[in-house]
Amino acid sequence: MALTLAKQPPFAGKGGTNGLSGNLTLRTGLASSGDGGHVEICVGEGLTGAGGNITINAGATSGLDSPGGSVRLLAGGGMGGGGGRVILRSGNASDPSDGDSGGDLELVAGSAFGGTEGEGGSILVLSGPSTEGTAGQINLKTADGSSTTGTITVASGQTSKGNTGGLTVGTGAAAGGVAGAILVTAGVTSGSGRGGAVCLEGGSATDEGGNIELLSGAATGASSKTGDIEVASSNAAGSGDSGQVTIMTGNATAGNSGDILLTTGLLQRT
Repeated sequence: MALTLAKQPPFAGKGGTNGLSGNLTLRTGLASSGDGGHVEICVGEGLTGAGGNITINAGATSGLDSPGGSVRLLAGGGMGGGGGRVILRSGNASDPSDGDSGGDLELVAGSAFGGTEGEGGSILVLSGPSTEGTAGQINLKTADGSSTTGTITVASGQTSKGNTGGLTVGTGAAAGGVAGAILVTAGVTSGSGRGGAVCLEGGSATDEGGNIELLSGAATGASSKTGDIEVASSNAAGSGDSGQVTIMTGNATAGNSGDILLTTGLLQRT
């Protein structure tokens, strides 16, 4: 049996000066043998105007030590068929002649307006753990396109006073096995074009530009070996030519150009 709530003024429970406002629970009944019931909240379509909005807003608070209410979207757990999914998807643009874009999907954390010690809210994207197997994956990619695919930009914010935030890409530590690797690859071109490039560039500045450091992993054991650094071009197929490896410093118009230093480490005998 379906339950329809007609359009009425919003209902709100009134709590006392020291009490709690009333709760509102909307749920379907328990199914003893079949599927559980659905709850659908839909707004009407706009034939000529904009479609209606759905706003889910947790309660604010004026208490000094009390946080605002939370909004939780939880999928149901499953015993044998797997847990349920949570899908957040923006609207499509259906007019092929208008050139409109699909709707954006924004995840924005809360701002901090009180004092210099406050921090804005964080955004945490975490895959599900597994007690016996492998934890879930996190895939971040743009959609496939018939002409040009979208761009992925990962950057920290700008500031007019202090330092900007850093960007850290790392894998987790391994207690007994091998720690995960970091692989950065450019796109492959299957036709007669050119493969994508990988560029590592330090930041520019008025006084001194940023450095680029390539450092192999350390080894803490008494008779261990630190990691290697290998710089090489790929092998050529057939009768083609392999690529060059060029090491050079930048030009200088009035000062001195940089040096190239090739040195080995010191042997420190105990």
